[in-house]
Amino acid sequence: MVDLLRSRWLMLVAGIWIQITMGSTYVFGLYSESLKRELGFDQSQLDTLGFFKGIGANVGIHTGLLLSLALPPWIILALGAGQCFLGYFMIWLAGTHRIRGVQLWQMCAFMLVAANSQTYSNTAVVVTSVTNFPTSRGTVIGLMKGCLGLSGAILTFFYRSLCGEDGGSQIHYTLFAAVVPTVVCVLLMLLIRPVAPSTITHDPHENTNISRISGIIVALAFGLIPLTLLTPVGRVARILLCVLLLLALASPLLVAFKASRLTKTVDSKEQGQENVAILLGESSSGANFQEKPENEKRGTLVLRSQDFTLSQAFTSLEFWLLVTAMACGMGSGATVIDNVNQLGSSLGYSTHNIAVVVSLVSIWNFLGRFGAGALSDFFLRVRGVPRPVFNSITLGVMAAGHLVLAAAFPGALYVGTLLVGLCYGSQWSLMPATVSEIFGMKEFGTLFNTIAVASPLGAYILSVRVAGYFYDREAQRQQSHSHGSSIHSLPNSCHGPACFRLTFLVLAGVCLLGCVCTSLLVSRTRKYYKEAHKTLYHSKSWQK
Repeated sequence: MVDLLRSRWLMLVAGIWIQITMGSTYVFGLYSESLKRELGFDQSQLDTLGFFKGIGANVGIHTGLLLSLALPPWIILALGAGQCFLGYFMIWLAGTHRIRGVQLWQMCAFMLVAANSQTYSNTAVVVTSVTNFPTSRGTVIGLMKGCLGLSGAILTFFYRSLCGEDGGSQIHYTLFAAVVPTVVCVLLMLLIRPVAPSTITHDPHENTNISRISGIIVALAFGLIPLTLLTPVGRVARILLCVLLLLALASPLLVAFKASRLTKTVDSKEQGQENVAILLGESSSGANFQEKPENEKRGTLVLRSQDFTLSQAFTSLEFWLLVTAMACGMGSGATVIDNVNQLGSSLGYSTHNIAVVVSLVSIWNFLGRFGAGALSDFFLRVRGVPRPVFNSITLGVMAAGHLVLAAAFPGALYVGTLLVGLCYGSQWSLMPATVSEIFGMKEFGTLFNTIAVASPLGAYILSVRVAGYFYDREAQRQQSHSHGSSIHSLPNSCHGPACFRLTFLVLAGVCLLGCVCTSLLVSRTRKYYKEAHKTLYHSKSWQK
């Protein structure tokens, strides 16, 4: 037990548990229609609220700066837990009219505070995981970011099982989101800590144990699919399923216990320390991976795994290519996730089916995050394939998903959200791994949180200015031609494929633009990844 408490494996499992409860931002589609109805918002106002959710969930620069000031991760997690409870509790009070006269700007402030709590846990858990598992960074980032995406499906399952399917009660999810993540985060925050660098030695069982933990989470994700699609059963059966799900979530602890017993802490040899240092973005002597050429022009990124500050990264073309690509991919994906309730309603889906789609999107989100991290690690290790190649692939597939949603054929909602959810999740694991490799680990938390701001900025343009505008324009047109018909009697509502068709055509074009940016990034980083592949994965010390 002492070995377990001191091991990096317990930290990994605790990080998984925290991430699995902190993804309420991905469940906005579950209660957004209830919130819209209760507060009398139109679609543009609701999308504005979704924009502030995106800003809160992705602007975590301050959390990266706090971590860089050597604050322990548990303090950052405690701050996040406090914000989580305050924000979602105020949303619940406003949505249930326990406080009256709440304006849009106030709701935006509540949502900003609530969603921003996610960045505290995300930064603390991801950065600590990369520090503790430097040779498996892509897989570990994919696992942690994936669990955050899977959180939506798990939280939705627990809420629907315990509170029922009544569409009018979905606003009460915000109270659930205020309490559960806060309690879990407070209970586990002391377990999230970096281990001493001298204890990170070559562990022959590391890949096996990470694969076992990952396999459990992947199996859990696939197991959630039939549970999500099932017709609601009796209350006793639902409670029993919740207990079984809790046991499944606890099972990685057994792997961690075994891993902590197998891992022996030994004095690091000089070569072993050098390999870990290289993987952390520095060499044992403090020099860069390769020396910067004297004739290198200012403002051009020297891709040699050196540690970049935020200001240095700002002067590089690679930084802005990555920002633009993430704005296109993450922004368009967030637009679909935030509008899935209204999209389903416009196409005639029931409240139950929309809740199913919300859960499935979270599962696809997880599979994309984990799968992209693991696959990019594998192809980088075996073939030296640059990680941004996978960004290009996922952006191209996401464009196809938007075109499917624009077509609006029967079942298009399921197929389109499958493609978009997988690719959206992939962006969230590929981006941090790429940042750590190109810009180093010195200000990793600050850098990847800075680039993550591209997601809400892209979502604001695409969701509020594009999706909200086209939706409200079509709703007004339908209202003016309804002549009192009951199908269009609800204010601010739109029905039919025309509500979102133009939006999805725009989103497809935006994704193709992002694909061009990542292709340029591939061409500019190919030499670095080739050298990194040769040095890190084919050295004699690595093979040992």
